[in-house]
Amino acid sequence: MTNRIACRLKLTLSLIVLLLHLGHQPGFSESSDVEQLRQAAEQGEVEAQFELALAYLRGESLSQDYVQAAIWMRKAAKQNNVHAQNNLGIMYIKGEGVPQDYPEAVEWFRRAAQRGSARAQYNLGRIYTKGLGVSKDHSKAADWYRKAADQGNSDAQCNLGAMYAEGRGVPQDYSEALAWYLRAAEQGDTLAKFNLGVMHRYGQGIAKDHSKAIEWYRQAAEQDHADAQYVLGVMYENGEGVAKDDSTAVEWHKRAAAQGHLDAQRNLAFRHETGKGVPQDYVAACIQLLLVFVSNDASPGQINIDVLPALGRISEKMTPDQIAEAVRQAREHLGPGGEKSGFLMERIIEEMRPARERQSKPRTTEQQ
Repeated sequence: MTNRIACRLKLTLSLIVLLLHLGHQPGFSESSDVEQLRQAAEQGEVEAQFELALAYLRGESLSQDYVQAAIWMRKAAKQNNVHAQNNLGIMYIKGEGVPQDYPEAVEWFRRAAQRGSARAQYNLGRIYTKGLGVSKDHSKAADWYRKAADQGNSDAQCNLGAMYAEGRGVPQDYSEALAWYLRAAEQGDTLAKFNLGVMHRYGQGIAKDHSKAIEWYRQAAEQDHADAQYVLGVMYENGEGVAKDDSTAVEWHKRAAAQGHLDAQRNLAFRHETGKGVPQDYVAACIQLLLVFVSNDASPGQINIDVLPALGRISEKMTPDQIAEAVRQAREHLGPGGEKSGFLMERIIEEMRPARERQSKPRTTEQQ
């Protein structure tokens, strides 16, 4: 037995060393260390099977291969490795290496959860919250979140706090919500920090305290939580819990807008159009509105048409070169894959140009 444990430890350490040296290099040829791992996995060593599955899943030390990852994950899962069971459940949720199958995912999550896996317990909470492969059941979701939360899982702690705040699956209880948010926040959970900001800002179960709200929002914002960055900007803009400071408000809204936060983008567009707290810049305003217009946050197959009046108003004040520059920068911001949105931008801007400008352009025979 001692020799088997020593062998497992050696194999695991070998893989760790290999990953540290290679980093993420898809397609790297298998080394002797990986081959040793494979041999151990083929001999039924459950830890080796799980490590090999992870290597295939992540594309670390060998080429990413979801099918092979699923094969080895299943072998380890059948030997009751709870981490493999949880990961196999995730693969069934995503359809990675296996057909997407929510009931099958639930089965593997349940096996791991019943063996004490906090992550699987959290995942079951999510399953019952969303109704994936099971009927929606907030009460069962809360039960599983609590099991994971009691083990210190910060995501479960935050979600359980939200359920108490909203009264979903449990009686509404702001004191309980506050307690669970605090436990999650102490572990650095960003969403819990944001939610604590909300509770203090609006006085949910506690006295309103904008100063404390600012503190929690700032902590979440510094961890790149876009909603927290936007709200922090609003509070600086309005002087809630802090002295009014347009410059700081703009900086936080810029950070939120860079993450695609629509309200922050709208705010910056208005500021650049009017020169409020920033230099008046129609190109910058137009860029923000174009990004809102084609945002993926719109309903499927839809666009954010509410910005069209503002786009029309601003475009009438711009030269053709300025409009072209705004479209260019907006398309650049979208990056690869943004060609369709960029074309849409150009078409809508063309339609909103002053009629006299469009009429002055040469027409083809077909347009006469």
